[in-house]
Amino acid sequence: MRASSLEACLVPHTGEAGAVSSSDEGRLVLFAMELYRNGTLLIITAALLFSISALCVKELNLRGQVPVFQVLATVAALCVLAASAVMRVHGHTLLPAKDRGMQALAVTRGVLGAGALVLFYLSMERLALKDAVTLFFTSPVWCALLERVFLPHDSPSLASLLACLLAVTGVFLVSQPDCMASADAHAVGIALALSAAVANSVAYLAMRALGKTISPVSLTWWFHGSTLCIAGAPLLARYPLAPVLPGGTDTLLLLSIAALQFVAQLLLSRGFQLVSATHGAALNTLQVLFACFWDALILHSVPSALGVLGAVFVVCGVLAITLLATADGTEWLRARLPLHWLKYAAVPAHDAERPGLPGGLPRQVAELKMAAFPSSQPPSPRASADRSLATTTGVDTREPGSFLTHRRHSHEVDGDALGPGGQQLSALHVQ
Repeated sequence: MRASSLEACLVPHTGEAGAVSSSDEGRLVLFAMELYRNGTLLIITAALLFSISALCVKELNLRGQVPVFQVLATVAALCVLAASAVMRVHGHTLLPAKDRGMQALAVTRGVLGAGALVLFYLSMERLALKDAVTLFFTSPVWCALLERVFLPHDSPSLASLLACLLAVTGVFLVSQPDCMASADAHAVGIALALSAAVANSVAYLAMRALGKTISPVSLTWWFHGSTLCIAGAPLLARYPLAPVLPGGTDTLLLLSIAALQFVAQLLLSRGFQLVSATHGAALNTLQVLFACFWDALILHSVPSALGVLGAVFVVCGVLAITLLATADGTEWLRARLPLHWLKYAAVPAHDAERPGLPGGLPRQVAELKMAAFPSSQPPSPRASADRSLATTTGVDTREPGSFLTHRRHSHEVDGDALGPGGQQLSALHVQ
């Protein structure tokens, strides 16, 4: 199978097998390739990029000149063009070959992801923004329930489920929704927001089930292609407003949003190939914290005491479920938190042999540094053997491709940023 598109872009191509770059560029390539194999960091990075694009969306919304469906359609069209170009260069296909089941899953991911966007937008017409956002970020709970039925090998342990609930509780405290006090009056809006969360959760499960049968850039194409179809119909019908010719600043903002969303969606798709849907959905709740951080830093809004407590809950929940997703992390927690319920934190069998956080990552980073900075590390038996092999065969096993081929990968088993601004454009970030 071909490497994923971003990885293919990162892998250096040298004329000789033994060529090793000692430049800063070579080191950056190594670390970038390592990042591309860490699902947790990929999803966190995607959440950060979505939150930055939310700032651009809010600025565009404040200017009030470009209709919401024009923004959705323009950004989706630019992302489809970018994805198509990457696919053409690296030879990726839109659908997995000769597997109708996987092909159906790929289309389902795109349609449900775009459908979640529409449902979320409709819910915001009946609920306050913070209410719709809070209900939407219950997706970790829905992922946990759905995984037990459809992906039992990824089913979270009881301890992981408790960590998910802690993160979701933190989202409630950060957003502090009002609709819960009058649920009857907001029944339709609540139903729409929860439906968006469920649809998004199923899309996450579809990405996880697809695994490496399809490249992340192809998944990104299907998501933005579906969004373009859904947003393009009302735009052509001039509903609710006719399209306009954006000015220079608006054009720059649209291009920035498209670039951020394309990269973020690509990283998100790759991340869900490496971690379970529940784990990834829990990491995705960090978008709430990133949005609040930008609010405080740039817009100078002061968070409440409950909001700060909620932020702590989200961080603790995300850290816990990340540690519990690996054998090393589970043992690390058990050694430091001798709590009774941690006995239910057993990881799935297919994870038990994989090194991971926190024990595996330092080892991996040490190996990576030894390969990238051989002169700054004391010689090890493996390094001596590598140098001996290079001397006798002319092939340097510290070359990026060879190094990453021979090391053990801890993650190679196989989005929706929210914006505190106007309701209409915040729907752009539902992934």
